[in-house]
Amino acid sequence: MKGCRRLLLIPVLAVFSLSLTGEDRAEPLSDGIREMPAREQIPRVARTLRDTTLGDVVFEMDVQTLTGDFQLLGLEFDGTYFYVTGANGGADPNKVYVIDTAGNLVMVLDQIGLGEYWGWRDLAWDGTYVGPDGIDTLFGSYDRQIDKFGISFSDSSLAHYGTFQGPAYPLNRALAYMEDSAWFYTSSGDTLSLNYKFNKAGFVIDTCSNDYFMYGAAYDSDVSEGGYVWWHSQDSTGTPFYCVIEQMDAMTMDFTGFVFDYVPSTIMSGIAGGLCFHEGFRGMDVLFALVQGDPVDIIVGIFLRHHETGIAEGYEIRHLDSQNALSVWPNPANGLVMISYSINMPGKASLHVYDRNGCRIKTLTDEHHIAGVITSYWDGRDEQDRDVPSGVYFVTLLTQNRCETSKMILVR
Repeated sequence: MKGCRRLLLIPVLAVFSLSLTGEDRAEPLSDGIREMPAREQIPRVARTLRDTTLGDVVFEMDVQTLTGDFQLLGLEFDGTYFYVTGANGGADPNKVYVIDTAGNLVMVLDQIGLGEYWGWRDLAWDGTYVGPDGIDTLFGSYDRQIDKFGISFSDSSLAHYGTFQGPAYPLNRALAYMEDSAWFYTSSGDTLSLNYKFNKAGFVIDTCSNDYFMYGAAYDSDVSEGGYVWWHSQDSTGTPFYCVIEQMDAMTMDFTGFVFDYVPSTIMSGIAGGLCFHEGFRGMDVLFALVQGDPVDIIVGIFLRHHETGIAEGYEIRHLDSQNALSVWPNPANGLVMISYSINMPGKASLHVYDRNGCRIKTLTDEHHIAGVITSYWDGRDEQDRDVPSGVYFVTLLTQNRCETSKMILVR
């Protein structure tokens, strides 16, 4: 059974220590006290009803209870399924869990040929293929070697394609892939090590120094605002969450100075695990982070920006057709609620939230809209900006030619 890692970090004003279940308890990367390097913190702006700001949590899922594994590590997402690596509670073999966005455990697969306790850490996907029959090619590492594998949905199997040597020592812990140039990015996680850019032959293209405890990485593929590598580190935030996001220019490997943290609402504390990026998830560009938390490990969706094309390909637009034009997500909710609706002709549209007694507690929009799919947000507050209690609420859409209502549950 692994020992307990205890992080002791010093930010500018306060000292926190944290001990949690998860990979990092057994693998301390440095000892003693470390002073955080100077960095620019992105200002956090309070979100409004119609907008979401950088770093807001827009998705949370308990994956520990779902999988029964309290040692979850790596993460990738293809737009339909999450791929999560786990140490199987310390038992052999290590696992890969396939989970959909509704929280259904689709497959449990054995990692192949691994004798190491933790198995694959952060995952990367090169975008070669994804379809109804499977996904290729995924990459993970538990030592200096990087394993290549694919997953078949047809027969629920994992195919191991071999390995190549990565540059980081003792392992390529954080891992991202830039599909445009076929480059990988990795870090062993230690602040004394380097961050690397390299190719599938293992040839190192560039390096840079590292000031963070890196545990996840993701390439931002947005064509208009992307081109960055986002890193997920176990550094102090002044909260119970050692979960910090750092931005790096993918071409120059220079850290831009943009650094922000996020605070999940469904756990009490947590430390950073794997990271991935998805463009156009429910109309947003989102970083998905694995958080090793107390009391459970979770997947967290972190808002980066609104996607230019609105609801992107891959999102189930059938939920917004004329038969079901009002979509409330997540439901039940305990944080920000995204409400999507379709309007088939230009005109005025009103969107209101009512309590179970029929009292209107919030107007989200009451203005002219063009035809198409529109998204609004509700932060669980009334017109006086007060938090409303847990309970059943009704979202009502009123347009020129129809009135539609959807029930939702708010859980505090």
